[in-house]
Amino acid sequence: MLFVTTSRKPGALTRKLSRWMGRFLGDCDNRGKSPLGDMVERARKKGYKRLLLVYEKNGNPAELVFYEGDWLEPSVAIDGIRWNETKGKRVPHAAFVQAMDEAGEKIAELFALEEPEGGAVKIKASADRISFEYEGESVGPVLKTRLVENGGTTVD
Repeated sequence: MLFVTTSRKPGALTRKLSRWMGRFLGDCDNRGKSPLGDMVERARKKGYKRLLLVYEKNGNPAELVFYEGDWLEPSVAIDGIRWNETKGKRVPHAAFVQAMDEAGEKIAELFALEEPEGGAVKIKASADRISFEYEGESVGPVLKTRLVENGGTTVD
């Protein structure tokens, strides 16, 4: 499971995405002005080793970055986000990643989730998008994405 947090002083859309992902990935905490070390310590106290940080640019979610003692690569750039109108749909506190292609395999490694028994949110990951399903229905946002190596190089 993952501890989800945001970049410093996040905007409303970034907080919305991180809270939503925290519902089924583990836990979510608003970073505010806290340094990364404080967030790592908070996560450790709650039993998490890996963090997912949702960074933003111009008030919109811009990147998913993973941290486990050090920064993990590649990161996932968010080039667009579209929210599905699925109000009232409760999702379980469990998830797994279904890789749709080679880039999806890399994303699955970053999330490092085991497929749980019983109901779980399916994270469908591919080279150009991440979407979420539960019980065959699309839930939450659809993220237009691309993998980015350290230094901003897009991964093919």
